[in-house]
Amino acid sequence: MAGPYAHRTPISTAIGTLSRVCGCCGSFALLGTSLLLIDSGNTTALVAAGAFPGLSNVLGVEAVAQLDPERTLQSLRFQYFTAGLDGSGPVNLFITNVGFGDPMTQYDGGVLRFFMELSGRLLGTVDFFLPQVPEHLKEANERVRQRVGTKQVFAWPFPEAATVPTVLKDATDSFRWRRIDSSAAMGTAPDVWNTMLGVLVHLVPRSWWRNERFSQVLADFSQPLVSATDAWLQWKNSFANGETHAMRIDAALDDQSGISIVQAHDSFRQCVAQSCAEFAMDCLEYPDPGTVSLPEQRYADPVARQRIIERLTRTPGTFCYTGPVALQRIDGPTQLQEALEKAKQAER
Repeated sequence: MAGPYAHRTPISTAIGTLSRVCGCCGSFALLGTSLLLIDSGNTTALVAAGAFPGLSNVLGVEAVAQLDPERTLQSLRFQYFTAGLDGSGPVNLFITNVGFGDPMTQYDGGVLRFFMELSGRLLGTVDFFLPQVPEHLKEANERVRQRVGTKQVFAWPFPEAATVPTVLKDATDSFRWRRIDSSAAMGTAPDVWNTMLGVLVHLVPRSWWRNERFSQVLADFSQPLVSATDAWLQWKNSFANGETHAMRIDAALDDQSGISIVQAHDSFRQCVAQSCAEFAMDCLEYPDPGTVSLPEQRYADPVARQRIIERLTRTPGTFCYTGPVALQRIDGPTQLQEALEKAKQAER
């Protein structure tokens, strides 16, 4: 097991000295470096193996796999929500702050772009439930609608917005990816936190966010406020326990129809730990010696992908997993295009 973030991850040391390595990672740059560490021995290494990135990457591949392979892809969206950070707060507040200093690495019209001015921008709202589902999914979909519902999100540089389309494009017919857009976003509760972060990102220079001391001081300052907010949420609503987590993955065609998947869990930190554990167990049971891979690479095969999805979506605390659902229309975050245009103008 290796983690948790950026240059602090000892995965380069672990590869070659351990027979199995499973690492959580939120850094696009580190993933690129890690994938170059091909071991000639017996190591099976899997990076970005948590909930998001990790489970989300696999679900992104699964959503695309359900689409007509002859059709042109329009977008691949990764959207996340956590009701709070609870016991994982100090680490995740720091990671979130540092991330505001990194560019959003995502596809724009089929071109991989690095948008420095997009990270942290408010993107509007996302429904973390589906407008219609088959009869057997209605109860689960209603649970996530009640417990999470519609939430405000902001851009954050999760690597899967770049790695999943890149891996799939390289492995399949690149023609269908010629105009692909991708994005990654997250939100928390209450909405005032999202708004406050959006204001701070607008006011504070990017170089300050990249400074670890600044980001750590800000995380330490906000930690008591987050804890108090989590307690208030739990008092106000037993569902809002400070940890509730949800993700929605959307893969849309050029006519805006497509596939959506929703997954939700009682606890963000437990979901991350459980996901990493399931990935690690799978590496132990199904080794691939001498490889360092991303989840979208290791689970490109449909049989292997179904195996890991079943394990990841049956962990204790999971209260919704819709699987791939076909929708007539899929829209991204409500203000995504506006935020993207503002970022482009700021960088000209």
